[in-house]
Amino acid sequence: MSALDFTDLWATFAELRVRGGLFDINSYYNLLRSGNLLPKVVENVQDARVELDGLLRENITKFREEAAAMVMKNQVGGKKGTLTAEEQIKKKLTVMFPNDEQLRGSLWDAVQLLVDDKRRGQ
Repeated sequence: MSALDFTDLWATFAELRVRGGLFDINSYYNLLRSGNLLPKVVENVQDARVELDGLLRENITKFREEAAAMVMKNQVGGKKGTLTAEEQIKKKLTVMFPNDEQLRGSLWDAVQLLVDDKRRGQ
């Protein structure tokens, strides 16, 4: 995550005001040439990791909710001869994560827990 840091810019204006050069165009020209009037880009890697973790949690939650809704809907009015919602979800998980059986199992378990909670709530 990147952000603009204006602290040097504000400090420069404050210094110009104190020295009496706030309205002197030559002072600004010299500052622009030296680069002191431009904001700095500050990168914070820790914030990026926290943001990524939040996005992952949000997407996993959305997946659980949508998959659980599919399973609940399919149990109410499923058509014969087609894959059940459970089979469809498990098939998609196999396609998305072909080499990670533990991850597929964990995601399905998370969906199943939500379905069980919804059943108890009915």
